Amino acid sequence: MKVYISGPATGHPDDNLPAFLDAAHDITAAFHDPIVPHCFVTSVCSWEAAMRACIRIMMSADAVLVLPGWEKSRGACLEVQIATALSIPVDNDLDSLLRGAIR
Repeated sequence: MKVYISGPATGHPDDNLPAFLDAAHDITAAFHDPIVPHCFVTSVCSWEAAMRACIRIMMSADAVLVLPGWEKSRGACLEVQIATALSIPVDNDLDSLLRGAIR
């Protein structure tokens, strides 16, 4: 299963990459495929261009894992809204997310 990681990045040191990589490690340890949005955007592109790329890649995911603080992130809120509208499972707990998405 492909799990997209959504969370706050803009305005955080290193765009919060360590938190995304920790989540990716946990997803891999659970024998699933993480999608880290940082791998698909560059730090020099605009927020709008980054979100277009992130949403495009999120569409290939089977589920979305949200990181702490996602509610305060304009981009993560947009990703959650789109995923929810398209019935892509979203959760902040990996175990719950995987159980719910596998059904």
